[in-house]
This record gives sequence, C-alpha cells and structure tokens, in this order.
Amino acid sequence: MDFSRAHDRLISFAVSAMITTSFLATAPNPNAVSAAAGPQPAAVMNALEGLRAAGWAGIQNAALPAPALVPQTTPSAPAAAENPPLSIIQIQKLLKLTIDHGHDIALDKYVTAALGLTAPGETLTLPQVSIAVNPQLIRSFEKITSDGGYLFGAGTAASYKAYRTNANLELIAAVQKNTDQAPVAVPIAEAQQQLMIEIAYWGMVADHF
Repeated sequence: MDFSRAHDRLISFAVSAMITTSFLATAPNPNAVSAAAGPQPAAVMNALEGLRAAGWAGIQNAALPAPALVPQTTPSAPAAAENPPLSIIQIQKLLKLTIDHGHDIALDKYVTAALGLTAPGETLTLPQVSIAVNPQLIRSFEKITSDGGYLFGAGTAASYKAYRTNANLELIAAVQKNTDQAPVAVPIAEAQQQLMIEIAYWGMVADHF
C-alpha cells in the first residue's frame, strides 16, 4: 500500500503487459482502444523472450492469451455476484509470486490503524507484490500473517484505496487515503464492488503463472 517507491518493487514489464493484453483481447469495443492503451504484442513477446533467456522463474511456460472469438465483458468492472473468491490454486500462485518477487514493505501506519490491523502509531511490515497496470494505476497484494486475511490496494502515488479481507476474501474494512491526509472509510457498498474488481484482476494475474 506504500506507493512512494512502487517502481522499485514492480514485477516485470511482461507481467503487466500480459494482463493488459488479456483485458484488451476481451474488450467489448476493441476498435475504441488506441495504440497508447497498452504495449503491442511484439513488444510483449520481446520482453518475454528476454525474461526466458535470463531464466526468470515462472515465465518459461508463459504465453499471450488468445484473442476472444466472441466479444465478452471485460473484468475491469464486474458485478459482485459474478466474481467468486479466488480459488485455492490461484491463492497459492499469488503467494508464490509474493515470495519470489515481492518485497517486505512497511505499510502506512495510518491506513493499517484505520483498517483495524494495528494500534495507532504501530508499523506493520508485510511481503507485498505490486504491478503497474498503467502509468496512473498501481495495484498491490499482501497476505496478512496475523490472521490469514489479505490486503488489496489500488491507486496512484497521490491517492489510493486499501481493502482488508478475512481468509475467505470477505470484506472487513476499506479506506481511501490521499497524500498528506488522514484515511477515510469507503462506504461498504462501494468498497464491496471495488474489491470484486481487485479480486478479478489478481485472479487473472494468478492464471498467467
């Protein structure tokens, strides 16, 4: 959830590119997507080949998702009922991704206190994996070691939202924090819908490993 040094902790370009390509492949109106919306397939393949040559763990069997034959609804804005919790296999893949490519991050103490994870002034450090979806959006994922739950974060260096769940991916609390301001609670209905978007995104990340 600490995005100030996010670019020092991001997973490879290829990971973000594969997720972006997957979203574009299932977009309901692909003609509306400009070239600036994401990396082109050739660039993605070049990045993948470079990572394979370097022996990057987990990329050996990676491949670009095939374009959808029938237009489908993009998972960037799913309804809550349409998104079941992550499967055990997906969770295991995300935890392995965190171990292999995550970093121990001292989380914002005001955010963790607002989420009920720490006492005021106490600092919590957790392994975090984060991905730059685009220049404006960074997403993060952490497992809460104290209770087995999870933290999902999404936002920019100026403003982001954090979602705390239990081990069953049920929402416990959500907050929004803007730079130099105290975190504020996100209304439950809004937070629940946005949490499902984060779960859907990380499910796609897991499916590419």
